[in-house]
Amino acid sequence: MVRPEDVPLKLEPLRHDVLDLVRAVLDAADAARLVAAALDERTVADLSSSRSFNLVALGKAAPRMVSGFLSRVRSGLREGLVAGTHLDADLPGSLRWIEAGHPVPTAASEEAGREALRLAASVSPGETLVVLISGGGSALLAAPVEGLTLASKQEVTRRLLLAGADIHSLNAVRK
Repeated sequence: MVRPEDVPLKLEPLRHDVLDLVRAVLDAADAARLVAAALDERTVADLSSSRSFNLVALGKAAPRMVSGFLSRVRSGLREGLVAGTHLDADLPGSLRWIEAGHPVPTAASEEAGREALRLAASVSPGETLVVLISGGGSALLAAPVEGLTLASKQEVTRRLLLAGADIHSLNAVRK
Protein backbone atom coordinates (compact mmCIF):
# COMPACT_ATOMS: atom_id res chain seq x y z
CA MET A 1 0.00 0.00 0.00
CA VAL A 2 1.45 3.36 -1.01
CA ARG A 3 0.55 6.53 0.88
CA PRO A 4 2.23 9.82 1.61
CA GLU A 5 4.25 9.69 4.83
CA ASP A 6 2.31 12.59 6.33
CA VAL A 7 -1.03 10.72 6.01
CA PRO A 8 -1.67 8.48 9.02
CA LEU A 9 -2.41 4.84 8.32
CA LYS A 10 -5.94 3.91 9.36
CA LEU A 11 -5.82 0.32 10.56
CA GLU A 12 -9.48 -0.20 11.40
CA PRO A 13 -10.71 -0.42 7.77
CA LEU A 14 -7.80 -2.77 6.97
CA ARG A 15 -8.67 -4.90 9.99
CA HIS A 16 -12.26 -5.26 8.78
CA ASP A 17 -11.08 -6.15 5.27
CA VAL A 18 -8.73 -8.82 6.61
CA LEU A 19 -11.47 -10.28 8.83
CA ASP A 20 -13.87 -10.35 5.87
CA LEU A 21 -11.24 -12.13 3.82
CA VAL A 22 -10.59 -14.71 6.54
CA ARG A 23 -14.34 -15.35 6.93
CA ALA A 24 -14.70 -15.82 3.17
CA VAL A 25 -11.81 -18.30 3.08
CA LEU A 26 -13.22 -20.29 6.01
CA ASP A 27 -16.70 -20.33 4.46
CA ALA A 28 -15.28 -21.52 1.14
CA ALA A 29 -13.52 -24.40 2.89
CA ASP A 30 -16.50 -25.45 5.05
CA ALA A 31 -16.84 -29.24 4.82
CA ALA A 32 -20.64 -29.15 5.09
CA ARG A 33 -20.95 -26.75 2.18
CA LEU A 34 -18.43 -28.62 0.05
CA VAL A 35 -20.07 -32.03 0.55
CA ALA A 36 -23.55 -30.66 -0.13
CA ALA A 37 -22.30 -28.97 -3.31
CA ALA A 38 -20.54 -32.14 -4.48
CA LEU A 39 -23.72 -34.22 -4.43
CA ASP A 40 -25.33 -34.04 -7.85
CA GLU A 41 -29.09 -34.46 -8.27
CA ARG A 42 -28.80 -38.02 -9.60
CA THR A 43 -26.79 -39.16 -6.57
CA VAL A 44 -29.28 -37.55 -4.20
CA ALA A 45 -32.20 -39.18 -6.05
CA ASP A 46 -30.49 -42.59 -6.09
CA LEU A 47 -29.75 -42.51 -2.38
CA SER A 48 -33.20 -41.17 -1.52
CA SER A 49 -34.90 -43.94 -3.50
CA SER A 50 -32.78 -46.82 -2.19
CA ARG A 51 -34.17 -48.96 0.61
CA SER A 52 -31.65 -47.72 3.12
CA PHE A 53 -28.02 -46.91 3.59
CA ASN A 54 -25.40 -47.01 6.30
CA LEU A 55 -22.96 -44.17 6.73
CA VAL A 56 -19.38 -44.09 7.97
CA ALA A 57 -17.71 -40.69 8.28
CA LEU A 58 -14.18 -40.32 9.53
CA GLY A 59 -11.71 -37.52 9.87
CA LYS A 60 -11.30 -34.18 11.51
CA ALA A 61 -14.11 -32.72 9.38
CA ALA A 62 -16.41 -35.75 9.72
CA PRO A 63 -19.30 -34.11 11.65
CA ARG A 64 -19.46 -31.16 9.22
CA MET A 65 -19.31 -33.50 6.20
CA VAL A 66 -22.23 -35.49 7.63
CA SER A 67 -24.17 -32.28 8.19
CA GLY A 68 -23.69 -31.29 4.54
CA PHE A 69 -24.54 -34.77 3.29
CA LEU A 70 -27.74 -35.02 5.34
CA SER A 71 -28.81 -31.54 4.23
CA ARG A 72 -29.19 -33.05 0.74
CA VAL A 73 -30.09 -36.69 1.45
CA ARG A 74 -32.88 -36.55 4.00
CA SER A 75 -34.17 -40.11 4.09
CA GLY A 76 -32.94 -43.68 4.09
CA LEU A 77 -30.27 -43.50 6.78
CA ARG A 78 -30.38 -46.75 8.75
CA GLU A 79 -27.38 -46.37 11.05
CA GLY A 80 -23.91 -45.00 11.01
CA LEU A 81 -20.70 -43.97 12.64
CA VAL A 82 -18.99 -40.60 12.84
CA ALA A 83 -15.42 -40.68 14.16
CA GLY A 84 -13.44 -37.50 14.59
CA THR A 85 -11.53 -35.28 16.95
CA HIS A 86 -14.31 -32.89 17.90
CA LEU A 87 -18.08 -32.76 17.50
CA ASP A 88 -18.95 -29.45 15.86
CA ALA A 89 -22.31 -30.29 14.26
CA ASP A 90 -25.57 -31.84 15.40
CA LEU A 91 -25.98 -35.51 14.48
CA PRO A 92 -29.18 -37.53 14.27
CA GLY A 93 -29.71 -40.28 16.85
CA SER A 94 -29.11 -43.02 14.28
CA LEU A 95 -25.44 -41.97 14.06
CA ARG A 96 -22.97 -42.98 16.73
CA TRP A 97 -20.28 -40.44 17.59
CA ILE A 98 -16.83 -41.63 18.68
CA GLU A 99 -14.18 -39.08 19.63
CA ALA A 100 -11.03 -40.90 18.58
CA GLY A 101 -7.32 -40.17 18.87
CA HIS A 102 -5.20 -38.18 16.44
CA PRO A 103 -2.36 -38.30 15.50
CA VAL A 104 -1.74 -41.23 17.85
CA PRO A 105 -4.59 -43.76 17.74
CA THR A 106 -6.37 -44.54 21.01
CA ALA A 107 -8.63 -47.28 22.32
CA ALA A 108 -11.51 -45.18 20.94
CA SER A 109 -9.79 -45.27 17.52
CA GLU A 110 -9.73 -49.06 17.67
CA GLU A 111 -13.38 -49.12 18.75
CA ALA A 112 -14.26 -46.84 15.82
CA GLY A 113 -12.32 -49.03 13.39
CA ARG A 114 -14.10 -52.17 14.53
CA GLU A 115 -17.49 -50.42 14.39
CA ALA A 116 -16.83 -49.21 10.84
CA LEU A 117 -15.99 -52.77 9.79
CA ARG A 118 -19.20 -54.03 11.44
CA LEU A 119 -21.31 -51.42 9.68
CA ALA A 120 -19.74 -52.19 6.31
CA ALA A 121 -20.36 -55.92 6.79
CA SER A 122 -24.01 -55.32 7.70
CA VAL A 123 -24.87 -53.76 4.33
CA SER A 124 -27.20 -56.11 2.44
CA PRO A 125 -27.73 -56.41 -1.31
CA GLY A 126 -29.71 -53.41 -2.51
CA GLU A 127 -28.36 -51.24 0.29
CA THR A 128 -25.57 -48.70 0.13
CA LEU A 129 -22.63 -47.81 2.33
CA VAL A 130 -21.78 -44.12 2.18
CA VAL A 131 -18.24 -43.29 3.31
CA LEU A 132 -17.11 -39.72 3.93
CA ILE A 133 -13.38 -39.27 4.59
CA SER A 134 -11.34 -36.25 5.61
CA GLY A 135 -7.87 -35.87 7.06
CA GLY A 136 -6.82 -37.90 10.07
CA GLY A 137 -8.71 -41.06 9.22
CA SER A 138 -5.78 -43.45 9.49
CA ALA A 139 -5.37 -42.61 13.19
CA LEU A 140 -9.06 -42.17 13.96
CA LEU A 141 -10.03 -45.63 12.67
CA ALA A 142 -7.46 -48.15 13.83
CA ALA A 143 -8.31 -51.84 13.64
CA PRO A 144 -5.00 -53.66 13.98
CA VAL A 145 -4.76 -56.88 11.99
CA GLU A 146 -4.06 -60.11 13.79
CA GLY A 147 -0.52 -60.12 15.11
CA LEU A 148 -0.47 -56.35 15.73
CA THR A 149 -1.73 -54.56 18.81
CA LEU A 150 -3.00 -51.07 19.38
CA ALA A 151 -0.05 -50.53 21.72
CA SER A 152 2.40 -51.36 18.94
CA LYS A 153 0.64 -48.97 16.53
CA GLN A 154 0.77 -46.26 19.18
CA GLU A 155 4.47 -46.82 19.88
CA VAL A 156 5.44 -46.77 16.20
CA THR A 157 3.39 -43.62 15.62
CA ARG A 158 4.99 -41.86 18.59
CA ARG A 159 8.49 -42.81 17.46
CA LEU A 160 7.83 -41.63 13.92
CA LEU A 161 6.42 -38.32 15.16
CA LEU A 162 9.43 -37.78 17.47
CA ALA A 163 11.72 -38.49 14.52
CA GLY A 164 9.98 -35.79 12.50
CA ALA A 165 8.18 -38.08 10.04
CA ASP A 166 5.75 -36.33 7.72
CA ILE A 167 2.20 -37.52 7.01
CA HIS A 168 3.28 -39.47 3.92
CA SER A 169 5.77 -41.50 5.98
CA LEU A 170 3.19 -42.07 8.72
CA ASN A 171 0.61 -43.27 6.23
CA ALA A 172 3.11 -45.59 4.52
CA VAL A 173 3.78 -47.30 7.84
CA ARG A 174 0.08 -47.37 8.86
CA LYS A 175 -0.82 -49.27 5.70
